[in-house]
Amino acid sequence: MELKNKYFRCSCGSEVLAITRWDDEDLVDIAIFKLWNSKGLSFANRIRTCFRTLFKGSPWTDQICLSKEDALKLSEDLKLIFKSKCKVCGKEVEEALTHGECTDCRH
Repeated sequence: MELKNKYFRCSCGSEVLAITRWDDEDLVDIAIFKLWNSKGLSFANRIRTCFRTLFKGSPWTDQICLSKEDALKLSEDLKLIFKSKCKVCGKEVEEALTHGECTDCRH
């Protein structure tokens, strides 16, 4: 059983999105974790995390488990969100546009 992790840090630097998948399962776990300051957790936050884990089973309320099909659908939906139209030829592209032009129209 091999574990695969992928992490994406928030643009503001306060959270991280963790995506976890095991080779022997068709499930993907997605969680958002808060990045703590360099001093670590305060005593009160440590106690709060312990009680949350004890009574709810997980310290994280912002966690979701997706099937393989749902994970692939999410991936496709994210690609569609970032599709752009070239201002010159009008073609839909899945790339970052430079000055609104696709690679075919740039000279």
